[in-house]
Parts: sequence; structure tokens; C-alpha cells
Amino acid sequence: MKLLNRLSFFCFLLFTAASTIAQDVSGYQLPPKEIADMLLAPLAPAVQVDGNLKYMVQFQRSQYPTVEELGQPEAKIAGLRINPNNFSPTRQNYIKSISVENISTHSKIAIKGLPINLTALNPTWNPAETKIAFFQVEANRVDIYVIDISS
Repeated sequence: MKLLNRLSFFCFLLFTAASTIAQDVSGYQLPPKEIADMLLAPLAPAVQVDGNLKYMVQFQRSQYPTVEELGQPEAKIAGLRINPNNFSPTRQNYIKSISVENISTHSKIAIKGLPINLTALNPTWNPAETKIAFFQVEANRVDIYVIDISS
């Protein structure tokens, strides 16, 4: 019985010492620079090409939501997460920039009239493939924008 008591006391001391050693590191820990760079690297752009292979549109997406986006109110209705301020879905990877390129000449086409803080969703070609429409999500509304590729 004494041997069992001594063994259990020794195990208790061993586990106590191990747990105090594991708790010595305090403060916020940062990963090595290589891992942080990999996690924070920008996503590859989403690409859409028209049916005539004349224009290529690139959409640069955000990888992580901003603190402002995470702080927005959220209503959970039938499995959906809706922002009650603008009735749009929450937790989206918004498009932050759009660029258009002529494939044959490799020239970039300037897009005028886009919002300064672009938060676009669901870009879609029209049937004639001359325009692209998307939703611009604002704090209290959702707007529809149309890019006329041909002009």
C-alpha cells in the first residue's frame, strides 16, 4: 500500500511539474515569418473570359473579413445569415478590385465609376457578353453596378 501511495504521489509531482513548464510562455505568440507570409499572401484572382475570347476580367478577392465586417449585426433565419441593415448575406469573400484586359492586345481597359471601397458580389456576364453586372454591398443597402466592356 505504501508503494502505491508513493507511486501516485510521484506521478502527481511529475504531472504538476510538467504542467507548470508548459505554462511558462506568456503573451501573444507569432508564427515564424514564413508561415505568416503564407497565411497572409493574397489569393489568386478569379478570372472570367467572354465566349469570343476577346476580354478577360480578373476579380481580386479578400481572403479574410475585416473587423468592421465581423462586427456587423447578423440575423440567423432558416440556416441563412443575413445582415438586417442591408438584407445581404454575411460572411462573404468580397471582390476588392476588378480589372479588364483585351486578350489579343494584352492591354488593360480602365474601368471608371467604381466605388472607392469596392465590396462586390456575384459578377455575371449578360447574354451578349458585352456587360458585367455585380452587387455592391454598402452598410445600409445593396446596389447593382454594370460594367460595359464594349465601351
